[in-house]
Amino acid sequence: MKNFKYASCQIEVSGKGRNGERELVTISQKTAVSIFDWLQASNAADKPNEPIFISLDPVRFGNRLSGEAIRLIVVKYCKLAGIEKLRSPHARKA
Repeated sequence: MKNFKYASCQIEVSGKGRNGERELVTISQKTAVSIFDWLQASNAADKPNEPIFISLDPVRFGNRLSGEAIRLIVVKYCKLAGIEKLRSPHARKA
């Protein structure tokens, strides 16, 4: 997977805005291991141009997750963690 650098714990993501510039983001070793395991289990490692994270919605199955889909996932897990009001998925403090 060309957008995932396991050894250096980095993943390439599209930036915000219209130009969608890509940038390398450092992730934790635990996150890198989880992504590596997912790539192996999903056979995504054999498809370097495919998205790492995909929609499981029957209508959009296999497509990249949208920004809104990611926001909803973050909100869901914040609520499960007892964080009721999320300022922004990028905020460090709720």
